[in-house]
Amino acid sequence: MALYEKHFTPEQRRELENRRADLGPERIEDLKATWIGLVEEGLALVAAGSPADGPEARDAD
Repeated sequence: MALYEKHFTPEQRRELENRRADLGPERIEDLKATWIGLVEEGLALVAAGSPADGPEARDAD
């Protein structure tokens, strides 16, 4: 929690909480799964030596 408080102002934290409430827990979990997939795809590109500005990186879903 300290990291969260260190990098976000109280106003930003309230805005994030409001957004979470608006989206609801099911949508939040869907977005987390999407983010995990994107990170895994990015890590695979890095491991393969793909350049950051290459077409594989730009076409990542």
